[in-house]
Amino acid sequence: MREDVERWEAKYQAANPDPQLRTDPLLSCHLADLHSVGSALDLASGSCHSAVFLAQQGYDVLAVDCSAT
Repeated sequence: MREDVERWEAKYQAANPDPQLRTDPLLSCHLADLHSVGSALDLASGSCHSAVFLAQQGYDVLAVDCSAT
């Protein structure tokens, strides 16, 4: 597992992240079908674009990623 963490860490360290938060269109589409707000779990959250979007929509979000950055 440590190799996976190191591989993903290197990938995101080398990336030039877009300063704008990008939301997955699929998430936006399915979120419109939900009728209530609650809790959300964002696994492998990376740069937390989805977690931030969900929090802005009123969800209580827990974002988890194996990488520190």
